Amino acid sequence: MKISNKHDIVGSIEKVAEKVKFKENMQKTLVIVLIVVIVVLSGVVIWQNLGNKTPVESNLPQENDKVYSNTEVGIVLEYPANLLITENKINIGDASAPINLYSLGIYDGEISKFENRVFYFTETNGTVEGEGMTDVDPSFSKKIIVSGIDGYTRLIESMKDGSSLYITPIKKDGKIYQFVGNGPIFDQIISTFKFTK
Repeated sequence: MKISNKHDIVGSIEKVAEKVKFKENMQKTLVIVLIVVIVVLSGVVIWQNLGNKTPVESNLPQENDKVYSNTEVGIVLEYPANLLITENKINIGDASAPINLYSLGIYDGEISKFENRVFYFTETNGTVEGEGMTDVDPSFSKKIIVSGIDGYTRLIESMKDGSSLYITPIKKDGKIYQFVGNGPIFDQIISTFKFTK
């Protein structure tokens, strides 16, 4: 490009200055647009997280839960108010070797029907069938902590409806405790179970 006069030089300088000014304005505009996009996207993410919070599981009583407590056995637990609860205490064995057995059942429907049982708990103070069940190979079981005590859950029966029944035996203070059940209601109840003595 050959510049022939002073007017052409000034015009060329003005064109270069306009291009530089245009680029500076474009850069400022792009920065402002990027900031606005980031602010809008951040607001959307925050709004979605606030609106879609997943409830945190709690061991506190829910509005519709009942609390069961037995001071003699030394247990407390919570269970949904729409369920039915039964408890039994029997003595087996003889006078020289008495064995006390306490059981607690929670049912979703008619109590006499085994398939309605969603949670079952037993306590024994002696040697009964199943005592060896606390000696479980952890590699073949799922670890579960009940009131701060390690237990191992394992399958004991497959039900006709395709569901499974699990048992979690634990030892505490020379007694054997067994928790039987499966599913979300069982999990909810066992998560609130506490030994009180």
